[in-house]
Amino acid sequence: MRKDIFFLLLALVLTGGFTACSSEDEVNVECPPQVAITNASGKTECFVNDRIELQANLQQNPLETNLEWLLNRTSVANGNSYTFVPTEKGLAEIVLRATNRDGLDTDTLRIQVYGANKPKVSILNVTEAEAFFPDDVIQLQAQLEENPLASSTTFSWSINGEAVGTGNSYEFIPQQPGTYTVTLTASNEDGTTSATLTLTIEDNDKFLMSQLENWTGSGDFSAVLGIQWTAGAENP
Repeated sequence: MRKDIFFLLLALVLTGGFTACSSEDEVNVECPPQVAITNASGKTECFVNDRIELQANLQQNPLETNLEWLLNRTSVANGNSYTFVPTEKGLAEIVLRATNRDGLDTDTLRIQVYGANKPKVSILNVTEAEAFFPDDVIQLQAQLEENPLASSTTFSWSINGEAVGTGNSYEFIPQQPGTYTVTLTASNEDGTTSATLTLTIEDNDKFLMSQLENWTGSGDFSAVLGIQWTAGAENP
């Protein structure tokens, strides 16, 4: 009987030794903090003076834990939450530090901050046509929203990922039918943005109603296709 009681007490002692942190009454069990930053917005890029709300996600712990927020290694706040409002552009490193009597844990979040005048650009297809064919001349123009840094903004063009030109305009002359993705990249000291335009180049051998010129029908036959010839050819 005494032997059974001894083994029962031993089992209880061993079980208590492996119990997770759940109560202040438990002793000899280390409970270091485990913490993470929750960024509900999901943003890793923003502009100067934007606001990003951050929250500390601290795993349940019976010990009193201190939470400290650091921005670029400088302490900026304490507690469960921190509102990040950048005042200068660049890469911001936000560290959440959790400490209690049993240890230390940290989590880090990096956010790229752009100046307020990052360019906003789009592509204007100046060439008015219902369809495009090989050897057509397609005039493209960069459209930059009003920006104090417009004079120092640079532009680069690429076709299907291959760099083809610079400047605020580009003349595209496709050699083959197919689909082409035009990318315009605008950059200034506050950041870089891109815009894309997809162009479909038709096969010259494909008949399109938009290609018809010099209709021969007239009068009662004005809506009837009689003979069509290419512009510049002799009228038979």
